Amino acid sequence: AGFNAAVDWPTASFYRELHEAFPDARFVLTYRDPDTWAESFSDTIYHSIAGRAAAPPQARDWLDMAADVIARAGFPMGLDRQQLAAAFTAHNDAVKAALPSEQLLVFQVKEGWSPLCDFLGVPTPEQPFPRRNDRAEFWQLVKGDSGVTE
Repeated sequence: AGFNAAVDWPTASFYRELHEAFPDARFVLTYRDPDTWAESFSDTIYHSIAGRAAAPPQARDWLDMAADVIARAGFPMGLDRQQLAAAFTAHNDAVKAALPSEQLLVFQVKEGWSPLCDFLGVPTPEQPFPRRNDRAEFWQLVKGDSGVTE
């Protein structure tokens, strides 16, 4: 209630439930090379969750929840990079099979604003498409040193 969008995890794990609750909603499935995704995921989120027992006590419940949601989506702990890449492809295929094609944009970030804005029916911004969420930034955020100011 009160929101008109949701992004990333854990949302990505609940596309079926979200479609059922919001049958007219549009969905954006960001896609990239499965092998580079598996490498990045292994070095960031998967690594962080694997070390959750050593995390500060106040973070463990959240990390346990994240591990459960990610496992539910087909990415349980213990997969190697090849298995993660296969699970990534399987997840994307399941999303494409479950959602009506007219409500789903399969989008590569490198495509920029145009396909995204066209799909959402909004004007294309003048500023360049943002590039964020790399591994260094992930670890800065995890360590609480994002450098982001409000």
